[in-house]
Formats: sequence, C-alpha cells, structure tokens
Amino acid sequence: MSKLVAILGGGDWADASVDFLMLPDDINLEDAKRAWREWYKTYDPYATKPYTYISFVEFVKKNYSATEPDDTQLTVYWDD
Repeated sequence: MSKLVAILGGGDWADASVDFLMLPDDINLEDAKRAWREWYKTYDPYATKPYTYISFVEFVKKNYSATEPDDTQLTVYWDD
C-alpha cells in the first residue's frame, strides 16, 4: 500500500515549496533524510568529475521507490 506525503521545503515563505510523493508504507522519512544528509556530505560542486546534485525529493524517488501521484491520487486546487 502507498500513502500520499507532502514534503515542504524552502524554509521561509519567500521560497516555500511543496512536493507530493506516493511512498510505500514502510519508508521512514527520518531515515531517508539522514541517508540524504550522508550523501550530501560527499557532494562537491567543485569536483572535476561529473557529480550532479540531487534534492531530498529526488533522492527519495531514486532510492526509495517513491513516485509522483497521478490525477486520481491527488487534486491540486489553487485558491487565487
């Protein structure tokens, strides 16, 4: 079974963001965040070899079988 999760980012309202992911029930996001932070310690933007930065959301998609929800799983409504 999967669950819909909203991952909030940005840190302040000036650049606040939200990513929606479908996660398998057995994923612990705290463990995933710790794993991403360990990966981030090895990231070097000045490295001579090709080494691409990935965000936490991209890391979860790549390493934990998370997917973006489709239109049957999530409806986004903007109150503007």
